[in-house]
Amino acid sequence: MRSLRHVLIALAALSLVTACETEAGDPPVDVAAGGAQVRPDASTGNAGGAAAGGAESGGTPSLATDAALSPPAPEDAAPPPPATEPPPPPPALCEGEPFAAVEEQVTPSATGLTYQGVDGSSNPLNALIIEIRSPNGEVTPGVYDLAGTNFRTCEVCVLGLRGCNPMTGSCSQRFYPRAGEVEITELGADSGERFTATLRGIDMVEVDIDPNSLRSFPVDNGDTWCNPEQAIDLEIASQPARLREVVRDFSLQNCETEEFVSMHDLGATAKGLWFIATAGWCPACAEFVPNAITVFNDIERQLGPDALKPVIILGENANYGRPTLAYCKSYAARYDQDAARFYIDHDGTGSFATTFQYIWPYPGADGSFGLPWNALVRGRTFEYFYSDRSGESDLNTAINAILR
Repeated sequence: MRSLRHVLIALAALSLVTACETEAGDPPVDVAAGGAQVRPDASTGNAGGAAAGGAESGGTPSLATDAALSPPAPEDAAPPPPATEPPPPPPALCEGEPFAAVEEQVTPSATGLTYQGVDGSSNPLNALIIEIRSPNGEVTPGVYDLAGTNFRTCEVCVLGLRGCNPMTGSCSQRFYPRAGEVEITELGADSGERFTATLRGIDMVEVDIDPNSLRSFPVDNGDTWCNPEQAIDLEIASQPARLREVVRDFSLQNCETEEFVSMHDLGATAKGLWFIATAGWCPACAEFVPNAITVFNDIERQLGPDALKPVIILGENANYGRPTLAYCKSYAARYDQDAARFYIDHDGTGSFATTFQYIWPYPGADGSFGLPWNALVRGRTFEYFYSDRSGESDLNTAINAILR
């Protein structure tokens, strides 16, 4: 499983690395990049609730009586109406095992909060997402009935995802409730505060989502998914930094020294840090990294070792797995004599798990990003200065600007 930060989101879970592309040209090049999906590959939607009910009896059943007490019916009399059997009881709307998250988190979003949980660590896995859409404080603690809502307009939105591949972030099925309720008892807004809620009778049907309107439509003869009850009580996690925000300190394991290095310590005397995310299976990275090394060497020769510090982050080996230190050293040796420029970022469940917890990677519209991925952070102040796909500037211009 990718780390929850990547899988879901987006579910982005759900590998963040879904593309590997570069352009031939002068080094360094601007490479399409992107990032964690808190929602995997698509929005999901809702089916309107359908209440099951029973028809009233169409006749009155005859009583069982002794024939001697009943006057004989005339020969030409119509037979009594047949007894009407009572309608069968409506099927239970939601029976099943509660969703059991093995990893979960709540993060702030631009419009409210997002809860994300996954039920396993292998492919395929299932995920549950709750989006609180409350840009102006419309959602407050209380009980929210989900029957009849739609993903396009919901304020408290529950999404089920089945068959999710943690390597690609794609999910085979999406579900939205036709019945159920969410009781919110605590609704924080910032990191360190809490989100506390209880889900009851979440009866979901398989849906398709219109990519333009985001309206959800039930799938004909689609599957169902029941989550009868689930309690959530989590502290709201911090968000990764966006451009112009300060990147909080984090540490990555250096491939040469095998020690964990603080990024704030590394950049304390530098003008900037240049982060490059790469992988052993990525052919575009094999073209890009040597070009970047050439640029690093030129900058160091002209401006000194504290001008721009390289942080080349190896997220996966050639088999899409967790890279070892030995593999990282071997990978570094292909491109550079100095393995101290290379770092490992894989937490055992997902690649780039630490980096993208602190630096937002600006995913594409579909939640994917390409490798190699580039970001620049100012030294000393640790302002997030540049990211691929952020829409601001380009890599060459940003490098020149941060070195001024």
